[in-house]
Amino acid sequence: MLRASNKPASSSILYNVDLNTTDPVALARRLVRTLPGSQPRLRIDCSQLKCLHTLGVSYLASQLLLTRQAGATVVLYNVGPVLEHSLRLLRLDQLFELRAAEADNKARPA
Repeated sequence: MLRASNKPASSSILYNVDLNTTDPVALARRLVRTLPGSQPRLRIDCSQLKCLHTLGVSYLASQLLLTRQAGATVVLYNVGPVLEHSLRLLRLDQLFELRAAEADNKARPA
């Protein structure tokens, strides 16, 4: 599922992405190709990620890195303590924004 919302403090668009139903790498490539010169922001809710239970943290990390390489900024929210610890150990917290759900309530679904 994909929903776009305008972020008031920036001219960029923030896209809510459900990793259970959307390929973030393909989406990032499509958005970069469609909107030249932009860097799409993909907001991913980590509270219900099926891939963590079936494929593990390494798969998620790989998808996030490929999405970033495709040209998107990745914002992760609702990150549980185990996932947050794993991302910090891998130093991926330096590449991706980790946010609490309360900080993202201003984004509105389209």
